Amino acid sequence: MSYVIGTLIGAVLGLTGAGGSVLAVPMLIQFFQLSPHDAMGMSLGVVSASAIFGVLTKIRSAQIEWLPAILYSCVGGLFSPLGIILNKQLNANYLMVGFLCIVFFVCSRLWLQASTYPSEAKIVRSSLERNQSKNKTVCNNYKILSNGITTNCFVRMSIGAAITGFLSGMFGVGGGFLIVPTLLKLTGMHIRQAIATSLVIISVVSLTGFISFTSSADFLDINLFAKLAIGSIFGMLFGILVSNYITGPTLQKVFSMLLFVTALQTAVFTILN
Repeated sequence: MSYVIGTLIGAVLGLTGAGGSVLAVPMLIQFFQLSPHDAMGMSLGVVSASAIFGVLTKIRSAQIEWLPAILYSCVGGLFSPLGIILNKQLNANYLMVGFLCIVFFVCSRLWLQASTYPSEAKIVRSSLERNQSKNKTVCNNYKILSNGITTNCFVRMSIGAAITGFLSGMFGVGGGFLIVPTLLKLTGMHIRQAIATSLVIISVVSLTGFISFTSSADFLDINLFAKLAIGSIFGMLFGILVSNYITGPTLQKVFSMLLFVTALQTAVFTILN
């Protein structure tokens, strides 16, 4: 069962442009009876494993924008442990209510994207299509890759990265639902570049949060984590094999509905018990 759940988590992460990692937390709670605190902490490690594998498959695609990726990752990685600290302090019920709010935001964004920009729903993290027409990456009308990052761009991207890292550590999510729109708005990169770049950021931010979680956890089921992580890598590989055939607006809408129902069910069950 551990391998199956891990595979599903990795596949969903790979077959969605943003928000796939949000599925990990309710699945860990429901299938393995983990507490919200432990599920959110372990989720970061599982998501990081599949995201790192995804980055390795993307390196030759010329889709990753490394300068924004490094900046966002460094700042987000610093704030992820702070989210872990607050996670451990808050009551589990409050955590689940906050997590449900994030899920609602993610589902709304996925549905809106599928309805308004259906062509973007086909661009997912596991796609290996090489970038044919790279947009010039800009920030406030200034090129940031050839002329360096402007002060205003640095500040705005750092704020977005700090929020992403904090929420990632606090709720055990990869943060793609914030990373992708932030990159699109601030840098002007193509959606394909933003999604590929987000994999690098998710890898770093989730990994730093997971390390912080394990360093202060009373107990970590290494065997369960290893099985989930291996499964998530196979799930990402599965996404690579089928991404050209099954992705699209209909799948994204169905996923958004299932995600919301699953998260709502998990939150209600946790709060009532």
